[in-house]
Amino acid sequence: MNTPLKISYRANRLNAVSHFDASIKTIPSAKQFKDAVRTNIFQNKLVVPTKTGYRFLPLAEIEALVSDGNYTNVRLNGGENILLSKTLKTFLSKLDNRFYRIHNSVVINLEYLSEVNKTDSCVVMINGQIYLIARSRKNAFLSFLKTSLEI
Repeated sequence: MNTPLKISYRANRLNAVSHFDASIKTIPSAKQFKDAVRTNIFQNKLVVPTKTGYRFLPLAEIEALVSDGNYTNVRLNGGENILLSKTLKTFLSKLDNRFYRIHNSVVINLEYLSEVNKTDSCVVMINGQIYLIARSRKNAFLSFLKTSLEI
């Protein structure tokens, strides 16, 4: 026999289960997280693995990426260096147009560029760090600067 108390109990239990199901659906799965990273939900950040998880580096804080064989050294503007066991090529697609590859092993953030020395084929960053420009990339880099700065 269905008394009003039993019907009310069933309705509340079903309502609680449906709320529980809805809250579970809002938690992304590992696949959804990877897809979100791939589709640039973190479009202004570079996601790098660490020993304990992941670190989200704002692109505006990255001064340069320097290749060292199969490792990449990410140099931040505060002087911190992060060594990653991935090649420089894996990061190129994740960077935006403020970055420019001046050498096979060096990508710089143009926001931290202080000086371009054409005779010595090098760039000087704001913190004084000097990076060489590859001979094969020098003309393209200088013409890029001319067109983007309208010199």
